[in-house]
Amino acid sequence: MTAIISLRGFFQLLYLPVLLLITTVKHYTVGTELRKYKNSLLSVLKITAIRTALSLDVGDTRIFGLVTNNFVLQKAIGSRYNDITRGLNGYGTKYDENSYWIVKQPNRDPSDPILYFLHGGAYFLQTSPQQLESIIGMYKLLDPEVQSKTSILLLDYKLVGNGHTFPTQINQLHQSYQNLTVRDKNTNIGLIGDSAGGNLSVIYTQYLKSLERSKVLKNPIYPRTMVLISPWINLQPELEQYGPGHSYYDNFKYDLIQYKYFMKPDSLAYLLGKEPLRSLLVSPNSKLPHSADDWSDIPTYADENSNIFVIAGEDESFRDDILKFAEFALECPFYSENSYGSTPMEINPKLHHYIRPNQPGKAGVELYVEPWGVHDALFFENHSLAKIMDLEKHEKVADCTFWSDAEFFATKRIVEFLNRVLAS
Repeated sequence: MTAIISLRGFFQLLYLPVLLLITTVKHYTVGTELRKYKNSLLSVLKITAIRTALSLDVGDTRIFGLVTNNFVLQKAIGSRYNDITRGLNGYGTKYDENSYWIVKQPNRDPSDPILYFLHGGAYFLQTSPQQLESIIGMYKLLDPEVQSKTSILLLDYKLVGNGHTFPTQINQLHQSYQNLTVRDKNTNIGLIGDSAGGNLSVIYTQYLKSLERSKVLKNPIYPRTMVLISPWINLQPELEQYGPGHSYYDNFKYDLIQYKYFMKPDSLAYLLGKEPLRSLLVSPNSKLPHSADDWSDIPTYADENSNIFVIAGEDESFRDDILKFAEFALECPFYSENSYGSTPMEINPKLHHYIRPNQPGKAGVELYVEPWGVHDALFFENHSLAKIMDLEKHEKVADCTFWSDAEFFATKRIVEFLNRVLAS
């Protein structure tokens, strides 16, 4: 019988409590190198724990497959937030073999929005409670009229640590997406993807395009809405990106994603199997040369009724790749025009947000760079749900409009975006 984790991996996890203790002592003595979270011990500990998880050999990550999405939904979230989850119709029930409902609106119309959440974790980490807390928190903050029509699904994709290489995950997504659109005639689908889930969201639009061009699908329904949270657009950065002046190098000490993880020779092979790296169906930024023509004929990006939201952290490793993708696919010029790293933690419209309204032949785009933000805001703004539960307990209305940008930068803007685009 093969051990579920190697001896090296076992000692890495065994050392984690010691590492967390050292981190705690440093936090209260010499301080931390992190900028945004220098005063938040909990956030510093989260980053330390995630760095440890990502440092494991890919074969050892099968340990994360022991925790199922059903367990996360029912126990990690359902038990703690029972007052909220029992009010979510269909919570934790299966839609099909690949998906769970987070909320399913009763008596819904096929034109009502369904948001499909594709979680991050490099394809080998299971959905985290923090991710789901943030997603449910965003839902609870939607305007009542929008909330009453919006349903949310969670994709239960298989993990590469258990041997499920590409294209297993995209095939699972496609099966459920076809159930939604072809079998059940739903017409208003949105994708919310963070990190690896952002990669899956983007490449799925290319996958639909390839099926349509090969006439496997006729007139497919493309996602009308996309929310990309620190999307993993480039699965294998070029070596030059590991040098000064590039976000992988410059943000090494700040972010939970560190470029050394990409330098393991077996990691990419473990993920991709026989799939080619330089493909729009795998790693959009790896396909060269970059071309706007690859995206301009996909309705998600080219239909005036579609809307795309993108957020990156100023201090995250993926920042350059995300902004480069936004430049050639979404016509946002931030990558070429702006530089980051020495700015104060305050919002500068020229550096931190770009908005392109819907127009003929072009989807609406909202791009945000969070000042001093790190990878994947869902991990760090999950306490929104506890705040909402406390407010509801005291019969107060939860309104994120008045919440601090420092705590809920992404949550506020995603909620505002969804309120706008889902109401139309």
